[in-house]
Amino acid sequence: MQIDLIQKQQETLADLKRKLDQLPMLPGVIARLMVLDKNDVGYFDEILKLSQEDPAFATRLLRLANSASLASVSPITTLQQAIMRIGTHQIANLIMTMTVMRVFIPTTKSQRNLWIHAIQVAVAARTIARMNLAFKVDPEQAYLCGLLHDIGRFVQFEGAPDELGRVDESNWTTPQELVEVEKALCGFDHAELGWHACQKWYLPELISTVVREHHHYPPSATLVKESSLLNLIQVVQQADSLSVLMMLSDQLTWDSNEFKQLLTQRCVHRTWKTPPASPDQLHNQIFRIFHESKQVALGLGLPVHNQA
Repeated sequence: MQIDLIQKQQETLADLKRKLDQLPMLPGVIARLMVLDKNDVGYFDEILKLSQEDPAFATRLLRLANSASLASVSPITTLQQAIMRIGTHQIANLIMTMTVMRVFIPTTKSQRNLWIHAIQVAVAARTIARMNLAFKVDPEQAYLCGLLHDIGRFVQFEGAPDELGRVDESNWTTPQELVEVEKALCGFDHAELGWHACQKWYLPELISTVVREHHHYPPSATLVKESSLLNLIQVVQQADSLSVLMMLSDQLTWDSNEFKQLLTQRCVHRTWKTPPASPDQLHNQIFRIFHESKQVALGLGLPVHNQA
């Protein structure tokens, strides 16, 4: 029995490695956008150019700009107006989301839920970074790292969908349990796989490190002295835990005392000297995080029901 499991794990890992080799490269314009200085005078023009070259993106951009959460009194009908309304930073994140989505197209409920989770973690990470100025974490950087933190699971649903299904059927309830189940069933975890995907895409080392370390408590010893990176990892970890809790709970329970206790138990790790956000802060923002994530998901064409 054990021999069969080990053989299955080896076969799965080999399939995933082949999938990594087959991953298409991110478009060059995205790579340029990721390293472009957001304060550069040409930043707005670069985003506008990209929007004009992609009709599908332009359509979704206008849809988002006119959504209930952002719409102004007068309808927004041009890309220039849309970019100004949404903001160049948020649009850059939307471009990245759409680009990754073209590589990992969701077709099943599990895959759509994985995308919803990625968006929720991105929005939550940005929200937490904005709340804790002492951490000195760039909110937009937190968003991007949150979006990509589970990129290894996306590779799984492309290269080994059966294994991904088996992992999800195990009814894990926390990010830590997810890693334990993956190692038991598949012999590896998605964080390491995600790091390899980041290397394949030549993503910035900061993003690759967050992807690799987001399930380590505490992160690797070499990172402990790098306070800014450590803080970023902790922000993503807390956002990850919050999203998992949100997706496993009914919205009607979010105002209960029991749910507030769960925020303390599951979203504040004992290894943190100071949590990125307190349970009260998370509770105060949870509905806003949910609805903002829902707007982004709808803008991307993802079906969202009463619960993410």
